[in-house]
Amino acid sequence: MPPNIEAALYSRGVPAWHNLGVVIPDQATVDDVFHYVPELAAQVEQRPIFAQSGGPAGLRCDGWFANVRTRFDREGDRVLDDEAVVGIVKGRYTLYQTDEQFELIRELVDQHQLDIESAGTLKGGAVTWLLVKLPEALRILGDHMETYVLLVNSFDASYSLTWAMTNIRVECQNLLNLALRRARRVIRIRHTRSMEDRIAQVREALGLTFVYRDAVVPVAEGLARTKLTATSWERFMNELVPLPPLKVSADTGFPEPSRARDNALELREHILAIRQAAPDLAEHRDNAWGALQAVSAYVSHAAPSKSAEARFERLAISDSPTLVTRAQGILSAMAGLN
Repeated sequence: MPPNIEAALYSRGVPAWHNLGVVIPDQATVDDVFHYVPELAAQVEQRPIFAQSGGPAGLRCDGWFANVRTRFDREGDRVLDDEAVVGIVKGRYTLYQTDEQFELIRELVDQHQLDIESAGTLKGGAVTWLLVKLPEALRILGDHMETYVLLVNSFDASYSLTWAMTNIRVECQNLLNLALRRARRVIRIRHTRSMEDRIAQVREALGLTFVYRDAVVPVAEGLARTKLTATSWERFMNELVPLPPLKVSADTGFPEPSRARDNALELREHILAIRQAAPDLAEHRDNAWGALQAVSAYVSHAAPSKSAEARFERLAISDSPTLVTRAQGILSAMAGLN
């Protein structure tokens, strides 16, 4: 997938992999974002749509609206004759302006001065993202991990107003999808709902994520101490990916073909191959932490899916337990961490 960058800002002198956007040497502030990325300082107005062809001129298309963006220059002056439609929406739709999103992040992370790691617009301005660096970083089994709050918004209804905690530096459409897919906690607010009656829920959800973040290191250390023998690995696989029972044909006496069983066996083989070959698991191939990371790597990179958006829906939004969540529960029980 292309990066889909319209405009973006990256801080700490670290450019994006695609070398697009503006890079500044220091941690970016809100003022920096609005100065270097005027597209994020723009205001979006919802306007009714009227028919111009294929019907009576001036006939209003009830229920349909155009989200029209008006840009401002770096001095804060409105750019005349620079209006663009950034989305067509239907029905009740609540607009969230970018400056409002910054205020929401300030309130949720309780920081007046936000450290912006990256921010930008995608798909011609239809999608915006803000990535705020938290002051603390994790060190899990020797690996340094930055932690960010990610806020995604869209004016074409392709994304709900979406919050996530992530350790991935968002630089483009692909990394945005990956960050949402890998996030431990994601909360979405549909554009048909008011933010005012959901702020407590968002705060609670992110608060739970902070608790999880504090607990990551001891859990990882506990899993790393738990060795997996061939027998315990087989038990883990049996619980994580149960094999459907074989059905014997009454006519031939031989097992009937089973697509479900073949898929389960293939999934087991993929996870085992990652565990045995992934370079970053060299020190953890024989323990429960390595097993969990092998499952996570399969879900993030190897699992087949129709699109990145489909993977996002399946992993980040679904209320049903994901493969990684179930793997963590099984391994934690085997390690005596539950």
